[in-house]
Amino acid sequence: MTRFLRLFPLIALFTGVAPMAILYASRHLTHLREGEAGPLFTSEFTQQFLIAGALTVVVTALLGFFAYRLRENTEYMGAAQDTWLALLSHRKVALVIVLTAGLSLFLELALIRWQVGIFPALAFYKNFSLLACFAGIGLGYALSGQKTIPLAFVIPLILWQVLAQFLLVYGLSDLQGVSLHASPITEQLDIGLNSARTRVQVLAIYIMLASLFLQTAACLIPIGQLCGKAMMRTANLKGYGLNLVGSVAGTLLMLLMGQYWTSPVIWLALVCAVVLYLMARTARGLRTSAISALALLMLLGWQQDIGVQAIHSPYQMIERVTREDGLMTIRVAGRFYQRVYDLRAEHVAHLDDEWAQAEESYYNLPYALAGEPQQVAIVGAGSGNDVAGALRANVGAIDAVEIDPVIVALGRENHPERPYDDPRVTAFINDARSHFRATDANYDLIIYGLLDSHSALSHAANVRVDSFVYTIEGFEEARARLSEQGMLFLSFVNLGDKVLGHKIYRMLEVAFDGNAPLALYSEESERYIFVHRNDGLEIPAEVYTAAGYQEVSAEFAEGNESLALSTDDWPFFYMPKRVYPFSYLGMAAAVAIMTLLMTGLLLPGKPRRGHLSYFLLGAGFMLVETKAITELGLVFGNTWQVIGFVICGVLLMSLVANFIVALAKPKKLWVPGGLLMASILVGYFVAMFWGFQSDVTGKIVAIVILTLPMLFSGILFAGLLRTDVSVAGGLAANVFGAMCGGLLEYNAMMFGYQSLYLLAIVVYVCALFSMRDKATPALALD
Repeated sequence: MTRFLRLFPLIALFTGVAPMAILYASRHLTHLREGEAGPLFTSEFTQQFLIAGALTVVVTALLGFFAYRLRENTEYMGAAQDTWLALLSHRKVALVIVLTAGLSLFLELALIRWQVGIFPALAFYKNFSLLACFAGIGLGYALSGQKTIPLAFVIPLILWQVLAQFLLVYGLSDLQGVSLHASPITEQLDIGLNSARTRVQVLAIYIMLASLFLQTAACLIPIGQLCGKAMMRTANLKGYGLNLVGSVAGTLLMLLMGQYWTSPVIWLALVCAVVLYLMARTARGLRTSAISALALLMLLGWQQDIGVQAIHSPYQMIERVTREDGLMTIRVAGRFYQRVYDLRAEHVAHLDDEWAQAEESYYNLPYALAGEPQQVAIVGAGSGNDVAGALRANVGAIDAVEIDPVIVALGRENHPERPYDDPRVTAFINDARSHFRATDANYDLIIYGLLDSHSALSHAANVRVDSFVYTIEGFEEARARLSEQGMLFLSFVNLGDKVLGHKIYRMLEVAFDGNAPLALYSEESERYIFVHRNDGLEIPAEVYTAAGYQEVSAEFAEGNESLALSTDDWPFFYMPKRVYPFSYLGMAAAVAIMTLLMTGLLLPGKPRRGHLSYFLLGAGFMLVETKAITELGLVFGNTWQVIGFVICGVLLMSLVANFIVALAKPKKLWVPGGLLMASILVGYFVAMFWGFQSDVTGKIVAIVILTLPMLFSGILFAGLLRTDVSVAGGLAANVFGAMCGGLLEYNAMMFGYQSLYLLAIVVYVCALFSMRDKATPALALD
């Protein structure tokens, strides 16, 4: 039996335990929350628990049956795949490298997007899915010199993952609410694990994460191994260069998928097509993979609720639901997100709905407070409720800024007042910070709609798409776009026991030179509103009391001195204080344990001593890349297109470094090592004391300063790889190092993102010292 099959009992164990743990945690939390005096296990719950256990046993048994059926054919299929690869011409081997590298990166991005769409909790554990993919790809490279794991495993393992996760999400829908669909806002408020509720919840989620980690890594191992075996048939730098070309292609293809709002059915259909193409010359296992592919696409295409339209935007899975009154509600990853209202006077007059009347008062309030503004900006414009309110107030010009194009499109098609069709409205598909930096307009009123992202992810680091909107610098940039008598109007619903309200109040106070904002609250709509006038004039109380709001400024004016205010360096708005992320340490420990278990089961022997340099270079590169993506996102915009092209740029920079080493063939690496240290220090001091500006010169400076460390790091890596005996081994160590760097990113949640520069310097210094080993000539610095 091949070593790969040793993973199956481990996967089956965690897959079987995860649903039971989620059920138990859900019941325990419900029992705790409601203060029930009765037993934890009621007869009804015990029955549900046993039914879920039986379903889990059945589904887990399928994995065991699958492993048993393939056991006898695994070595035969592996040998056939080896023979096929050995008979390929050098030109076709190059094609295999490009295809497998592109496939691994495309599948990585597809799984990350699909997983966060089905599990909002992953918005809290931002780069968990990425680390799982790194583990699978790294293990695949490391196994390049071992017996071949046939590609016949890939599609059935993806099918298994989808089936197992659908069981968790849809099979346990009655009791999953407090565990699987927990709001990342609530979780980040409890990030230090200060409450018993959080500890129980996180324990159950850790078990689910372990299951998901194993399932994700396993399906990428055969692809990584085939890529590594193909690279071993070429010169090191040529194979690495082809690998980078494929990685760029895979990234660009996923960008194309995002551009056209394609669904996971399309993504994984492309994955299945490439896998089946690569298997076409080794007929054994092809039928099983084809049947699995068909079942996978049918499962992904299954629509749980016929009345729900699901659209995968570049940021999140959006669901359009039609309510009984014929109007639209938008959900994100199964959670409520936005609700469309028809607040035209003739419609509201016939409503006996206190909630709708409260909504009318809310959307009309900014214009009662600001007088008669003629130029208005609405950030987080969403499906158009705020825009419709501005039109009802006869505003002359409205800039509606919304980062998600799908939400705007749904608003155009489904909002009864058709606000986006009005010629006075200009829609900008952009993030708020980028819009304020790019526009020359001065606004009489800036409205922050309900743009808290709930679960939407940034493509960079462990932040969400709204993280850099709610920072002191973000508020200062908005203030700079206000006219002399302009007003800023910010609303929020989920304040997390008012902690976030204290933060907003204090941050606005700082951004407006110490002048405190006006804080309002409505019991009817349960909304908090923060208002600030640029001229500092007071707002008459009768204006907002007539709309059903009362002033609560005194509540937020005190008790906020100890809060950590969000800045561009520390943009964790949903965290009240800088606390070390102990819950992330638990996740990091789970990742490390799962990776070590998999490594112990799959890899014989110990890693080569020379691999330490590759490992450290991978960790440092990940830290520098994260900081570069964060800074460039702020300069160019945190939209998905910008972040995607930045990632492509990082890969292209590595490709340029590879070409430089191939042409120059450097023997001494102390020069790029010294330039690497210097470039990181320059980036640190520029970011710390001056920052990167958004004008043309600032953008050029940002690109140069932030990408040079990746160029020099790439030269070091390619210089080591040029004379090494194993390109696949070096890449494996580098990917595992990137995993370590991904875990080190979480230190930013305590120390800020600038600290990543300092961490990178420490890691790179260790890497440079490891290269001085005279016993390994290829790694010598002098």
